[in-house]
Formats: sequence, C-alpha cells, structure tokens
Amino acid sequence: MSDRRIKVAVIGAGSMGQNHIRIFSQMKHVDLIGIYDLNKEGSEKIASNYNCKRYADLSEVTSEVDAVSICTPSVTHHDVSKYFIENGIHCLIEKPLATNEADAEDLIALGKKHDVKILVGHVEQFNPAVMQVKKILESGEFKINHITASRVGMGGARITDVGVVDDIMIHDLDVVLSLVKETPSHVSAQAVIGPNSEDLCTALLKFPSGVVANLTASRITHKRNRILEVDTDKGVIVLNYFTQEVEFHHHSQNTMEQDPLSMLGTAVLDTRVEKVLVRRSEPLTTELSHFISMIVNGDSAIVSAEQALKALSTAWKIKSSI
Repeated sequence: MSDRRIKVAVIGAGSMGQNHIRIFSQMKHVDLIGIYDLNKEGSEKIASNYNCKRYADLSEVTSEVDAVSICTPSVTHHDVSKYFIENGIHCLIEKPLATNEADAEDLIALGKKHDVKILVGHVEQFNPAVMQVKKILESGEFKINHITASRVGMGGARITDVGVVDDIMIHDLDVVLSLVKETPSHVSAQAVIGPNSEDLCTALLKFPSGVVANLTASRITHKRNRILEVDTDKGVIVLNYFTQEVEFHHHSQNTMEQDPLSMLGTAVLDTRVEKVLVRRSEPLTTELSHFISMIVNGDSAIVSAEQALKALSTAWKIKSSI
C-alpha cells in the first residue's frame, strides 16, 4: 500500500459504528478525523476516547475527510450516502445499500457520476472461511447441487427498522449469489411475522443451472448458529461463520459387514472428512482495509453497489412471496 494517509470519519456511532471507529483508529495509513451521531452526549464521549472530533453537522465533515463509513439506520442510508457522494467523498455503506430499488439505483448512478468509490458492508464476504470456500469453488473442480444456509438466534434488538430478511438473511443471500453467479429463476418463502416485520423466514431459491438454495434466518430462535453447507458432486463443504472453520465431507463411502448375528445388517460408514486450513481474522478489519485499498490503490470493490442491489432484489422477491 502507498504511504498516502486517508482521512476518514464515521457517520453513526451505534454498535456497528463503534466497531468501525475502533478499527479505523488502529489502522496504518488512516487518520480517524471524527465522528457524527445525533446522540450528542454519547458521541462526544466516544470522540474523546478516540481523540477525534465530534461533528455537530454533516456539512463540517466533507471539507476534512477523504472517506466515510456510513453506519446510520437503514432507512437513512440513501440520503446520507447521497450527500457525501455528491461532495466527492468515498463511501463504505453498511448493509443494506438502500431500502428500495430506486434509491439503490440512484446511489449507483451518483457514484459513477462523481467518480466515488462505494463499498457495501456485507461483512461476511470478508470472513476468511467464506473467502476460502470461494477459492475452492472457483477452481472449477466442483459442481454445486444444493446450498443450505442457517442464520438464527435470539435477539436482534440492535436493528429495528427492517425485518429479518433485510437484516440477517441478506448476508447469506449475498454469499450464495456470489457462489452460484446466477440470478434465481424461482423464489418462494414462508415467514413468522412479528409486531413490525418478519422475525423468521425460510426461503427457497432455484437457479437456471438447476442449483437449489434453502435459506433460514431468525431472530426468535433459541439456539444460535451461522452455518453454510454447499453440496457438490464430490462432497459437502460445511462452513461455520462463527468459528471460521471449513470442513469437506467426501461422498465416497466404505461399507463394513456387521456380525452375522447382528440385527443391524450392513453399515455404511462415511470415513473421510477433511478440515480445510483457514487463517482466522476479524472480517470487519479485512473489510475496512479493503475499503482503504480501493481508495489508495484503485482496487475493485469485493461487494460493489451493483452486487449489493442484486442481493437486495432477491430479498425483496422473498418478502413479496411471504
């Protein structure tokens, strides 16, 4: 990376925004200039802790920084991002890119018009386990048959302005679309609807190539897990987002004859399970480093606004089929 230092600000100092603030404050070649948040007292305290400014107005930010992380509520992403893009400020926009198609397309067009870099914060794309699985599948040695994704757990109080599809399932949708590299030809779903939006959803996607994907997302399920299973012609790749572990379960099987007196008959044993080496890292740190490299070195976005819109379009089809 070049010696150029990038000046950044974080817009929105909630839970996710504070993670951005923490990581930017520790990064080489980055100067965390300040933060903006409607909570004056809370953001002043955070700014003091990180020895940076607390901006009182967005207009103060544009003249002092090269880039911003936008970590505000989902419904504000379009208006806040538009303001900075029109002022030539590079934007990392936390997911979702926008809450409707027109707003998303507007941001894409504005980014091109003003030559601004846009990275959308689908952080699971920077999970080292996901990156490793993508490398395995991009080798061309495996044919994907079926994908199963489960992202469930209790809570979700941090996000209240969108349902479980836009908040949680969108992560797996983005990963699945990047693995299959197709747009679903069929989408169907069932859901449990809470007071404001869906709290649990199971979706079935079918792709033109014949690949089928089944995704479940919930914020009302007691047991918490984040698992992706990719069934291929040679075996099943099992990815654990939490532990950043990847296993490959071979389809090849061995048979063993049981004792003739046994009532169990012939047992089939799946004897080969490989653990794939994955170097663990914090996905958000990798994501923010990639954002800075986009600005300094001109790297292409791993999650572009166009890619984020494809995931959103699928999410909206899922919600319309509920």
